[in-house]
Amino acid sequence: MGSVLLGIFFVFAVVNVKPAEASTGINQEINFQGRLLTPSGATVPDGYYNIEFKIYQDGNGQSANDSTGSPTGSLKWTEDYLNYNSQGVEVVNGFLSVELGSINPFGSSINWNQSTLWLSMNVAGTGTLCGTFSAVALMVKCYQCNL
Repeated sequence: MGSVLLGIFFVFAVVNVKPAEASTGINQEINFQGRLLTPSGATVPDGYYNIEFKIYQDGNGQSANDSTGSPTGSLKWTEDYLNYNSQGVEVVNGFLSVELGSINPFGSSINWNQSTLWLSMNVAGTGTLCGTFSAVALMVKCYQCNL
């Protein structure tokens, strides 16, 4: 009796196997998360903040000798999250999360195979923070290779 039930289960399992389905397209946005602190190390007040993100190619990531606070290198992409457009970035306990590319798609302006990319973030005009930006862009690079 046990072998008959096992056989019935096996036939049922084989007959009901569905082929794997892949979703179309690849998400071309990059999730960015961070924490905003005051100069004394306390979290900033909860609320919505105007934040501008930029991606630069080449350069050293340091601020150029001008009033913009932009790093050296050539600007490749900009995205603004502004309160007056109801697109300000919500900050709770100092934490923020945005989908870069959701307002201004990356398109083909960025060479994701470039080894030197810098992401800058300017919060409400208080100054620009820069960091390297290479490993997180891997999914965009793969999409452009049509993998």
